[in-house]
Amino acid sequence: MLPILSALRSFVNMLKPPSRCLLEILSDEIMIQILHFCNYQEILRFAMTCKRCYLLVMTTTSLQLHLELESNGLEIAPGSAEANSNYALILEELRRYHNAWLDLNLDGPHEKTMSGQMVKWRLNQGHYTIVHLGGAALFGPRSLNSVPLSNPNFGEDITYDQPFHEFYVDRAQDLVVLADI
Repeated sequence: MLPILSALRSFVNMLKPPSRCLLEILSDEIMIQILHFCNYQEILRFAMTCKRCYLLVMTTTSLQLHLELESNGLEIAPGSAEANSNYALILEELRRYHNAWLDLNLDGPHEKTMSGQMVKWRLNQGHYTIVHLGGAALFGPRSLNSVPLSNPNFGEDITYDQPFHEFYVDRAQDLVVLADI
């Protein structure tokens, strides 16, 4: 009779559902908190274990941001985030920046003929400033043109009565300093 009971017990044990995995016992919130202590490779391995884990990683914004930042070698510096920003906004901005570099479309070159020979140029504060000789420049350049790099539409040259050899353009003050040395 004893062998029959042990056989019956083993048969009943085979019919029982398998014991629950530890991951099934933990709530999603606890698993998310644990995953924030992992690196991005470990989080990806975790996501490949089952469908529930995959959906947890793919639908959690904070984990998505964690993956994007760490896989690109970035981090959020303390105090750099705005007070009203959240993980979703930061993640959206990061993805927009990433996609902009993937779909980089450059316009063709912008050309303009100058009225004289270019003497000097400077790139300062996002503006390309060109100094060139005017029509009858016996003693030095007399014309200046400043083009913002964000809007490459060339404006008209600014021609001065006196020749100059050095210049400084301060766009914040709308100031041009010319010096004749």
